[in-house]
Amino acid sequence: MIHTRRSIRPISVLLGALLLLPAQLPAQATTEAMLEVLVRAPGWRAEWSGPGGSGITDVVFERTAAGITAKIHLITPFDMTCENPVTVAPGRITFDGCRDPAVSLTYDPSNPDLPFQGGSPRGYAWKLRPK
Repeated sequence: MIHTRRSIRPISVLLGALLLLPAQLPAQATTEAMLEVLVRAPGWRAEWSGPGGSGITDVVFERTAAGITAKIHLITPFDMTCENPVTVAPGRITFDGCRDPAVSLTYDPSNPDLPFQGGSPRGYAWKLRPK
């Protein structure tokens, strides 16, 4: 009996681990699908507004050896460019805008007009519209 219990325990641990595996695969697949949309050419038109006003920004997300990079061109209220790394999580991206740090956007594949929306800790709302 003791030998049987020891034999069953590793099998039950293995079965438990296998049950958790499918839950991780869809999140990974969903993240990859989100990234395929994100790095689309010719990029995105970001509309943002908050306590200090509103503006328009062009953003192109690119895959690099280090991950995803946001190439940002602030159009209004004045001309400015910057480039920042993007943090990717399931269904969400986070990056620093040229003037607005920690912009966090949620991906909604059911909204083709504005698939990425969110905001920043400074109180700015962001919406990315395909160009």
